[in-house]
This record gives sequence, structure tokens and C-alpha cells, in this order.
Amino acid sequence: MFRQNKSADAAPEARTAGGRGRSVAEAKRSSTPPRLGFEAIVHAPTSPITGAIGLARRATEYDISVLITGASGTGKELLARAIHHGSSRADRPFVVENCGALPDQLLESELFGCKKGAFTGAYQDRIGLFEVADGGTIFLDEIGETSPSFQVKLLRVLQEGEIRPLGAQRTRKVNVRVVSATNRDLETEVAAGRFRRDLYYRLAAFPIHIPPLADRAMDIPPIAERILKDVNQAFRRAVPGFLPQTLDLMMAYDWPGNVRELHNEIQRMVALSDSDQPLGPTLLSARIASPRVQQPAAPGAMLKDRVEALEKAEIAQALARCSFNISHAADLLGLSRVGLRAKMQRYQLRRGEGDDED
Repeated sequence: MFRQNKSADAAPEARTAGGRGRSVAEAKRSSTPPRLGFEAIVHAPTSPITGAIGLARRATEYDISVLITGASGTGKELLARAIHHGSSRADRPFVVENCGALPDQLLESELFGCKKGAFTGAYQDRIGLFEVADGGTIFLDEIGETSPSFQVKLLRVLQEGEIRPLGAQRTRKVNVRVVSATNRDLETEVAAGRFRRDLYYRLAAFPIHIPPLADRAMDIPPIAERILKDVNQAFRRAVPGFLPQTLDLMMAYDWPGNVRELHNEIQRMVALSDSDQPLGPTLLSARIASPRVQQPAAPGAMLKDRVEALEKAEIAQALARCSFNISHAADLLGLSRVGLRAKMQRYQLRRGEGDDED
């Protein structure tokens, strides 16, 4: 972290590793709004993300750089915000910059500031985000997209704890905690020479990985309910939830876009629904309502497990094609209704109240 003893009230916030620092952090955590803290990260009790949340909670107690890795849309910024709002810096700014969205010169200007006339388009002095975040936290998203030349400049800022705006002669001290994130494997990038090793170790003092939604199927129902609540409010609707078979199909889909894709899908479903009734499977996009038959798991899996995985996928696809009409799906699969129900129970493929019993 950057240390700056420019004011008396900055010191207590910097002492998060000590006893007083921990008590300050705990007091601030108790007053953190639910939608800003760890409570905003919706998950099932058995979810693999609980390990990442546990690490993040420990990171709030100490002023240490955190690197959050994970696929796009997994909630890296949400976790970064939770770390900030659970720390002793919670009452100071939390500033976000997407490092992959700007060319080097503009990124330097955004982060470090600039003087008037420093480059074409610099019509006035500009305060950089590191200075805006002084005393708080800066979140550098997509850090893996930065160029080698920019990495050198960022490394110096992290080493010296000071910035120099573009076109300025003097440096300025800052006291900022850095949380960064990437969807790249930075260790691979370092080995390939595309990311500086010394910068990597500066950023990754405390690494945390967020697993993709494909590995957290149990999280889809609670996340979907939270998203639906927000969409209802935004769209002025009162959709009460999802039919069980809709959730089954959503849990069977791998969600390559993660929570962001799930959010967009639920928005679409609500927009297509004609009444405030539970959302049915017919409102799902075709790629989700008719899932592809997946190949069995790993090559080393037992034959029995591979056959069961294939059978489950075939049954799920048939049920989706028949809108969970059990009689039609049983005919399609060449099974009796009793046999199909038994397999649905075995593979936990639930049916809704409106399904055909005949």
C-alpha cells in the first residue's frame, strides 16, 4: 500500500494490521450497507465461491494488495467493493478504472492526472484517479490488458507511493490501496513475457480466484431471484419468480457470460412475459431452452458415470422440447411415464404443477 503521512487522521486508517486497525475495520463493517458489503454476493451455502469470500473477508483486515481473477461477468468488481467496504478505508473513496478501455496516454492521464497542454486534447489540469482515491481504494479492472510501457509506469507508482501527472515537474504522495482484476492467467502472461514479473508480485500479494457460474449451478436460483427483484423494480413489474422447470434448464446451461449473461436473459424474459406470473421455460432463449447434449465428463471417468451424464442430458433436452409435458417427452424418449418420472427424480429434473399427468 502507499503510505502518506500528510494528515493526522490518515494514520489510523493505515494501521489495519494492528489491534486498533482491526477494531476500526470491524466497526466499519458493522455499518456497511448490505448491497455494498459481502451480503451483496448472492450464493448458496455449499457454493464454491464461499472459499473466495472467506479469503476476501480476511483481506479486509490488512492493508494488502489484492488480485482478483476470474472470467468476465463473475463479479470481480462486486468482490472488490465488498473488500473496500469491509476495510478501515470504507469511509474513503472507492474508484474504478477499466485499464483495457483506453490507450496508454489517456490511461496515464486518467490514473495519474495531467497538466494543461501535456498532450493534444489536454485543455486543462486534470486530477488523476489515484489522487481522487487518496485514503481509499482504487480498483484496476482488466489489468492484464495493459501494455509493457504502461506497466513500467504503474510499477514505479506502486513502489514509490507517489504519482507525477503528465506534464508536471513534481510528484505527489498518495495513500491508496490497490485491488486489481483480470480474466487472464497472469502467471502465463509473465512466463510469455507479456506482463512484468515484478509488477505481478506487487499486485498479487493476496490473490483470490472467483469460479465461473458453470461451476456454481447451485447459485443460479438465488442469483436469479435477486436479479428478478431488481428487474421488477426497474421495469415496474411484479413477476413473482420462476417455474421449477425454468430453473432446471437455467441450471443445466453453462452460462459462458456468467452473471452478466444471466442478468440479460432475465431482463429479456420479463420483457417478453405478458402477465405477472412465474416465468416459464418457453420464455427462455433457444440456446438455454434446448441445451446441447454434452459429452461425458473427463476421459478418465467411469463408463457408468459417462452413460448417466449422457442420459441426463438427453432427458433434459426432450423435456425442454416438450415444455415438460411428461407424456409427450416419454413418447419421444420411448419410455413409460412411470419410467420417465423415476429418471427425473434420479437426476433431479423437477417438473412444474402444470405438467401433464396423463
